[in-house]
Amino acid sequence: MQIANILIGRSNALLVAGKWGEALSDAERALQIGTESEAGTINKCIALKKLDRKEEATKIIQDILPKLKNKYLRSSAFTVLGDKKNMLMELKMAIDENSGTRVEAKFDPDFADYREDPDFQKLVYGK
Repeated sequence: MQIANILIGRSNALLVAGKWGEALSDAERALQIGTESEAGTINKCIALKKLDRKEEATKIIQDILPKLKNKYLRSSAFTVLGDKKNMLMELKMAIDENSGTRVEAKFDPDFADYREDPDFQKLVYGK
């Protein structure tokens, strides 16, 4: 379990660095260890999307989305689907539950595609 968490953390860092193939490899290795990691699955799907394997990523996300209860993870899942409306709605609810989520969203690679979006900036940065 500990190794899986390290691999998921490293896959997150690799996503930030734009190293999609390596991020995918770490996320897949973490998931093979046997952990049911929603964050690992989302990292895998973000990497797949960046590697032009969007259909595969979309199918995986659509399969896990009904099971996701955590609003922040749901917002991350909607980024993979390119569903800005639902991403913002879930992220707002996550921030309302825990204002610290706002800081996390500023740096999380899950939201990289929305960093310059005015609606995302208004929600996360208050701009």
